[in-house]
Parts: sequence; C-alpha cells; structure tokens
Amino acid sequence: MLRTIDHLPPSDEMVFSVCNEFFDALPIHQFEFNRDKNKWFEVLVDLEPSEDALRFVLAPGDTPASRALLPLFESGDLEGKKRIEVSPGVLYHTQKICEKIQYQGGSALCIDYGHEG
Repeated sequence: MLRTIDHLPPSDEMVFSVCNEFFDALPIHQFEFNRDKNKWFEVLVDLEPSEDALRFVLAPGDTPASRALLPLFESGDLEGKKRIEVSPGVLYHTQKICEKIQYQGGSALCIDYGHEG
C-alpha cells in the first residue's frame, strides 16, 4: 500500500506531480503573537472546564514546536503578523517532490488558495 511519497518505487521515469489543495490536508502548528509579552506562543486545544467542549488557548510557555519551527523565520518575516501557521508536513513533502524531480526530471503544479498575509 502506498502511504507516503517515500513509498514510491525508485524509477528512471519523469515525475509529474499535480497537487490541488493537498497542503491544506496536512496538520499545522498555529502560533499567535502576544503583544503584552512581546513573544510568540503556540495555540493549543484545551477542554473548556465549565462545559464539555473544546477551546483554543495559548501555551503557557515554549513548546517543542515553537522551539523547532519559529527559528525558521527571520524577524522581518513575522513583522506585523498576529497569527501564523506552519506545517512540517508541507515542508517535508515539498522537499521530497523537489528531490524526485531533481533526480528523475519532471515538474510539479501545486495549487493552494489562500490570502496575502
């Protein structure tokens, strides 16, 4: 069974990859800037104490994801932003598609609708 791009058999054939909203199907880490503390915090899912419902909360401090992913950005990249989303899966799969094209030839068309900012 083909589970990931890593399971594609090696080939001398050219690679043609078409991705429509593929990256939106991958998990993300979301970060929010707290102006009072002048720092980015990861947005986590928590249980609402008074109800049987979920809610979004800011992590009380650094998380493994914030330590690993936020350094990928330069300070100017985040200027003026209130919230960002980062997906290690997108980074991984994009790299793998590029490597296959580099070694086997071919091309990729990735369509992902979004907004500026």
